[in-house]
Amino acid sequence: MGAANSRTEPISQRSGKYLSNSQVFPLDQGIQRLAIDPSGAIGSLYDATKDQLLSGLPLYISRRLISLRNEVNPVVVTSGRLKARDLLEMIGIDKELYLSMYLNLTKSKGASLLQNYPFTNNEYTRYFFFHQKTKHSYLAANQFVENAKDNPNILSANMDATHVITEIQYGIHVVVFLQLAPDNVTALDELLERIQAQLVRNTFSVKTNEKPLYEQFTDVKVFSNIPEIVNLTKLQDICQKIHQIRTNVYQYPPMKYTLRPIRTLCPWFSTEKGVFVPLSKGLINETELYFYELSTIRKELHMSLPSAKEQSILTYFKQAYEDLQQRQMKINQSYPTKMNRLRATLLAIRCGTIKQNQMQDSLVDHEAKALLRDCRNIIEQRENLVEKVQLVNELKQRNIEYWNVKELALSESENLDLIEEELMRKRPGKRIFCFDDDLKREYLGEWNKHLDNLFNGEKTSNLVFADFSFCSIQPSKLKIISLNETIGPRKSLWEDSSGKSSARKRFRLDPTNVSTNKHVNILLLGEVGVGKSTFVNALINYLKFESFEKACADKPVTAIPVSFPLAVGDQFEEHVVELGGVDANEDHRNPGQSVTRQCKSYVIPISAQLNIRLIDTPGMGDARGLNQDDLMMQHILSCINNYQYINAICIVLKPNESRLNVIYRSYFTQLMSFFGEKIRNNIVFCFTHTRATFFAPGGTAPLLKRMLHSNGMKNIVLKKSNTFCFDNEAFRYLIARENGLQFDVYQKEEYLRSWETSVKETSHLLQYICKDLKPCERQSWQSIENAQWQINKLIRPTLEAIRNNIRNVLLVDKAQSKTFIRLHPSAVQRNVHLCLHCPSVPVLCQDFWVVPDDPHVVLDQCSRCQCSAAQHLKVNYVLKYETTTDKRIQSISDMKTNVSLLQQWTIGLVDFFRYLSRIPKENDPLLANLNRIMEEEKSIISQKQQQQTTPNLFLYEELKTFRKEYEKFWALSTSARKPMNLTDVYKLIKNLSKDGVISEQLDAIKQTQQLYMQEREILVS
Repeated sequence: MGAANSRTEPISQRSGKYLSNSQVFPLDQGIQRLAIDPSGAIGSLYDATKDQLLSGLPLYISRRLISLRNEVNPVVVTSGRLKARDLLEMIGIDKELYLSMYLNLTKSKGASLLQNYPFTNNEYTRYFFFHQKTKHSYLAANQFVENAKDNPNILSANMDATHVITEIQYGIHVVVFLQLAPDNVTALDELLERIQAQLVRNTFSVKTNEKPLYEQFTDVKVFSNIPEIVNLTKLQDICQKIHQIRTNVYQYPPMKYTLRPIRTLCPWFSTEKGVFVPLSKGLINETELYFYELSTIRKELHMSLPSAKEQSILTYFKQAYEDLQQRQMKINQSYPTKMNRLRATLLAIRCGTIKQNQMQDSLVDHEAKALLRDCRNIIEQRENLVEKVQLVNELKQRNIEYWNVKELALSESENLDLIEEELMRKRPGKRIFCFDDDLKREYLGEWNKHLDNLFNGEKTSNLVFADFSFCSIQPSKLKIISLNETIGPRKSLWEDSSGKSSARKRFRLDPTNVSTNKHVNILLLGEVGVGKSTFVNALINYLKFESFEKACADKPVTAIPVSFPLAVGDQFEEHVVELGGVDANEDHRNPGQSVTRQCKSYVIPISAQLNIRLIDTPGMGDARGLNQDDLMMQHILSCINNYQYINAICIVLKPNESRLNVIYRSYFTQLMSFFGEKIRNNIVFCFTHTRATFFAPGGTAPLLKRMLHSNGMKNIVLKKSNTFCFDNEAFRYLIARENGLQFDVYQKEEYLRSWETSVKETSHLLQYICKDLKPCERQSWQSIENAQWQINKLIRPTLEAIRNNIRNVLLVDKAQSKTFIRLHPSAVQRNVHLCLHCPSVPVLCQDFWVVPDDPHVVLDQCSRCQCSAAQHLKVNYVLKYETTTDKRIQSISDMKTNVSLLQQWTIGLVDFFRYLSRIPKENDPLLANLNRIMEEEKSIISQKQQQQTTPNLFLYEELKTFRKEYEKFWALSTSARKPMNLTDVYKLIKNLSKDGVISEQLDAIKQTQQLYMQEREILVS
């Protein structure tokens, strides 16, 4: 947006009609700005760091040095569908100025106010734009420097000045937003074209037969640098006023300023002042796009629903709507603080106190991106509620009952079968159609077919629509249940209908070009509904069967259970085909459930030396909540962190998307943030459903390239060698045949061609990954986010090591004990938590009271107590305590040195949290854990006050002193010490990890992770 307005080429090149080279200032430092404040004159002082025209006197400049030329420039008049970003560019709001306006560094006036206007933008919205440049004043450079020395007093009164106005372009710009009457769109668009032609010819008149048409322009809003125009509300009055003003060039206000750095004109000006550092191209593009999207989405967020719609939502979905309102309130409350932080960072960059090439993170960091995602998510959920109300009303008109399953008085069971049985008993004579929003969205075609069949079939009064959208557990497919149906026993993943394991051949792939690693680890990422699970199943079958004929003669492999509706036969009869049994743990279509939305890997043996490991991940971009997307992305990264290397990251997409889900931008940003720059070479793109696009990426490819380019990710390249196109209809055909469905010869030939092409593409994909890509090793994953992961894992082990080392120092120092306390960490199964609310039970260990970890298993609720999930702390190992007389325990002096060293290293993490990760003190995870440990000691002292607690008192005081030192480090300014870089952080991590007590706890964490990975891995053999 507006890149032309920040160009730095010579003025003589931009307006060469009247300037010679000798009249031009040094050129690579000038900037142009829209004249938001029209009071500027040649010599006025300007603060470019805030984009503010300073209110003091301008520099004294002799009038004979200022040239004024009247110009004859063509009029620019356009109209059409509204694209707000294009309009900002048209009127001259460049990207730097846009950031200043959005962050309230400067106040919007005149035409620039349009960037804050919450306009409605739909198919009936139009804009009308008028622009004309007239006179132009400018300053000759060679004499200005001599005279500028007479102005020291003015400059000393304006020490914030960075630039001086040296050129002013006068003219008119007018932007009009308006709405067309929906029943007369063509005639009104034609009228706009006639108005456009008249103003270009410098005429304007309204014909008698056109007057009724002018009345059909509504919601007219004007933005202009001409004050007399902005309050007009009728298009004909606006056009008439423009025509009148054009006859008097002296009425034209400033439209654009050209600014030169003050030190190029006044070299004696303070070198400490006058500094302005523009953002780099990549940073400005990314930052401007972010704020534009945030501005657009917040305008939409603050638009109230029509009262009738809002009342309907409150009638049916009051709790869900109030939850959204509460979330919006929290966003509104935190928004000023977040903008203040971004504003301060932007100013620091522009003033040169933060060097862009030394920034470890973008100006738009994780917290800023989370804000945008949260705003977008609220809008999507609000729109979803509106659609849901429409469905409920339609059902009522057809005498169909609607149930919000969450609001029914059902048991708290997490078993879907039991919930369905309760629903059937609630209405014994009814047919209950079970669905949720994700199934509806993912299988929209099937959903519409279901509605047609249900609405046009039997009596609709016999139907109930059971909506699971707000429940913690949901159906795996669209289905109808009744008391006549029974739920059979579940089969194991690899059992066929007879209950016997299906025999399968080993897959063949030439491993000669593969590295010595036994596994090729391929991570699959994609949004909900893109077909990743089908892609995994299809890929396995492409590898297993050498030909389509052999695949048809054998039973297809379904590593992931499949179920989908299919219309076949001359009458297009619909059948639900499925294979592989039902397993709720494998259902990736239910967002927000930790038991079902988990990473899972499928290991495919190729040879004795080689296995392909496909790492399937939860689908992202769920409309139910960006918070859930964030949690899922954190889960994915946590899962990846268990592997020693990644061979490839496959981004799975559909061809011919009309727009790309913003989740893909989040994918690339977070992947680069976690793995570092090197991972870009291991990213490949896999397109599904490409038979309709002749096995090509279709329209998605240019959208993807544009997204990568606009977000400063040019190093991630979409090219032929890393792009692979599949069509998995042949696999679905195999599943349908297994269900007994018949197909004609033509269909079989189509599926044969699809199979052959996809098999070849599978071979190309694996050969490319194995031969052309170098595995991205974990030791190379150096980034701020990766360091944050490792530090988070170290926090509890480090603090427990410090606490126990202090215990042992006190045992020797105070009691001359030769018996010590030793930590005994143990691995745990997943979902183990510690309850922070239930009373602890201290036990005596040597002279200290300690609290052994008492594990609670928490899914949606705790299995042992009634405390909420928020009152539980998830842990990846548990601690017990034992005594030892091991002579290998260090001497007292060594123990004290070790405690001091651990504390010193731990305090060093403040720099990481504060200056690299940019976490505020109140969100410091280490400080939060330290406070928890101290509260535990405080609770022990309180509980055992009638007994001997002196050692625990000493321990508490030592921890208190440590916390004081830690917090003191937070208060130190950056200049008080050498700033920490990423290399220093990894050295600190390495030092902490080598400590013996910490290392034992890390081993327990590793065992926990291995248990989890084993549980979530299936060997396809």
